[in-house]
Amino acid sequence: MTFRWRYFLSHLTFSILVGCLTAAIVYKIWYPGVLAKAIGVSHIFLLLLCIDVTVGPILTLFLAKEGKKGLWFDLMTVIILQFIALVYGIWHIAEGRPVWQTINIYRVELVKAIDMDYTNARDPFAHTPWGSPKWAMVRPAKDKQESSDWLWQELEKRKSPVQRAELYQPIEGHWQEIAHEIRPLADLGKFNPQEQVDAVLQEYPEADGFLPMMGGDLDMTVLLSNKEQKILKVVDLRPW
Repeated sequence: MTFRWRYFLSHLTFSILVGCLTAAIVYKIWYPGVLAKAIGVSHIFLLLLCIDVTVGPILTLFLAKEGKKGLWFDLMTVIILQFIALVYGIWHIAEGRPVWQTINIYRVELVKAIDMDYTNARDPFAHTPWGSPKWAMVRPAKDKQESSDWLWQELEKRKSPVQRAELYQPIEGHWQEIAHEIRPLADLGKFNPQEQVDAVLQEYPEADGFLPMMGGDLDMTVLLSNKEQKILKVVDLRPW
């Protein structure tokens, strides 16, 4: 194997390993399950990954020449530029990742990291989680005036209640506030092939209802057990 191809394959192997690690973080932690499909991040991320993984090694293939003066400087420049491009891309992917799966009356909304406002928020909702997205719910408005204030914030400042962590409360202990909004599983057959619905529900026999999830790119279904008062799974079924 020639000097040039040896360097190319070494660089390509390392780039693929870094790419696999990055993909694991994106798809297993930041956008787990069907959330990547719901938000539509895959086409952007995979394009970024393909460009970053291939361009660096290709430049190495052209630059690597045995005995070339300044070879290490050229290769290090390529690697540094490749790293900067990867970090820049991943930073934007991280900003757009869903950090909260928030129940807002009759639906679940995915809230991106870049859209959250933590002013006056209390733990455990006072900061952005860096792991997988967490669950929360928007508390009910105290009165009509507060409800009007929320509507004004949303219309004038484009700040939905789900983006304001100060309005969050845990789901535990407040299930009764959403119980009457839970929709029957039979409704799923209106918007999906029945065999697909049956196949999904076989995996979650304890499910007895669902809430729609607004995904941005594609809406999903959140299966629930109203009897056990718990969230089961976000599944790839259309809720409406």
